[in-house]
Amino acid sequence: MRKSLIGVLAYATLSASAAAAPFVFELTGSLRETDRLTATGSDTNLIGADRSYRFVASFDTSSPNLVGFFPFPGFVAYAPTSASISIGGTTYGLTSYSPATPQGVAVALFDPRQPFFPGLYGAGFFADPVADGAGIVGDFTGTSTGLLVDQLASTTFTGYQGSGYNQGPGCSPVDPAPCVPTPLSLSAGGQSYALLFGPSGDVVGGPLATASLSKVPTPASWALLAVGAAFAAGVPRRRRA
Repeated sequence: MRKSLIGVLAYATLSASAAAAPFVFELTGSLRETDRLTATGSDTNLIGADRSYRFVASFDTSSPNLVGFFPFPGFVAYAPTSASISIGGTTYGLTSYSPATPQGVAVALFDPRQPFFPGLYGAGFFADPVADGAGIVGDFTGTSTGLLVDQLASTTFTGYQGSGYNQGPGCSPVDPAPCVPTPLSLSAGGQSYALLFGPSGDVVGGPLATASLSKVPTPASWALLAVGAAFAAGVPRRRRA
């Protein structure tokens, strides 16, 4: 009976995992003097030189890949279910930016097959991935698991090379379209803020950035572990009896 129950739960777990794989993505690094963080109605820039940031977002791979209809191998972008960025000790929520990315930005992941910087991994966030909106992506030479973006797993990005910053649609140095600098909308303590990145481009080296991807156990996974633990605990009692 116990074996049957475990088998059913194992099947349910595998089915749930195939349909939905929740992850937490984290990126740390430094903002630049040319980046601007301002409160609504104020011109005071709250960013100084090399002010650190920490971006954290949760997302689910059962949601559409926002760039899935483009022929870009090794590149995925998911709309997060929650996202925040901590700058200088204050944590800001990311508010609405685009209907396609309801939490303000997409989590963007690249493996070495990607055509933009072949052979490198990329990990970061930006708004409106189709239009190549505002955001930051760190470049890395490897991961702890040899990650492929169509087979996401918990991993740590290694060998930081630098970061690419983008002000908004058309602002990448290789974009032919006119640059439209577009700030990200943030909020904290009932106050709204705007984060506008400085001139777009790639910064080689500089202060170390880190990135990691962590898979979150699903409720079915936890249930299977609980039943397995209960089964294991019951075996010695049955033998003693």
